[in-house]
Amino acid sequence: MDSKESEGVNLENKLREILHGNKVAIIGVGNPLRGDDAAGPYVASLIEQYAKGSVRDNFLVVNAESAPENFLGTIVNFNPDVIIFIDAVETGLKPGSVIISSIDSLEDTVTISTHKVSLKAIGEYLAASTKVKGIYMIGIQVKNVGMGAPISSPVKKSCEKLSATLAKLLKEFC
Repeated sequence: MDSKESEGVNLENKLREILHGNKVAIIGVGNPLRGDDAAGPYVASLIEQYAKGSVRDNFLVVNAESAPENFLGTIVNFNPDVIIFIDAVETGLKPGSVIISSIDSLEDTVTISTHKVSLKAIGEYLAASTKVKGIYMIGIQVKNVGMGAPISSPVKKSCEKLSATLAKLLKEFC
């Protein structure tokens, strides 16, 4: 099920459905040197800060930056029920807009591919290697992905809101 999101309520409800009662791996993907492409790693680092002191038996947060394939062993060993990739996307929506989609329904043109292996291919490998029930992608619409650029204000605000929501739900459900 795909969901385009501009209001936080629908996204939070969808995340509640996905996270409730599951062992969850969240993977932040993107190049921190390319402006808004840093969205995934930024969200992962914020979740780590918000979740300090939380029991970690049921969730894993990985800041994979531009090489999510380097963390496949970590994810497989964790053996999650649900995997959520967080990455910058180009969808034509307003900068900072957030989408959530099943990895199976991702089109190759949706993500800004600064990583060598597509998230869809990584998702297929993880689906075959774990007991995972669902693999999702949370995408944050970019404004600027120039080399050396900072994260734009709308993307930064969306990352902070998404991180706070995910951290709250992880503490509640995981």
